[in-house]
Amino acid sequence: MVFLILTGLNLADAIATARRSGSPVWINADVMGAGEVAQLRADGLDLTTISQWIDPLDRDDVEDMLATMREHHPGHMLAVEWPISGSDSSL
Repeated sequence: MVFLILTGLNLADAIATARRSGSPVWINADVMGAGEVAQLRADGLDLTTISQWIDPLDRDDVEDMLATMREHHPGHMLAVEWPISGSDSSL
């Protein structure tokens, strides 16, 4: 499983789960400070920071990021922390 954290609302839970399972984590720009990123990487977490902000409410932005993640992690399930907007909450 690969985690995509867009807002950080469930960041602590996702990081804890990723540590237990050895899962990679992709995190949106500006969700976490550089020092915290460096520490998590030093602790062995496979953490990718996205260089440009992905608007969690922009379906096209999120879908583009998911396509990129699928290229890097083919065959893995993606777990997305994505706030529900309106009645369309499906991927």
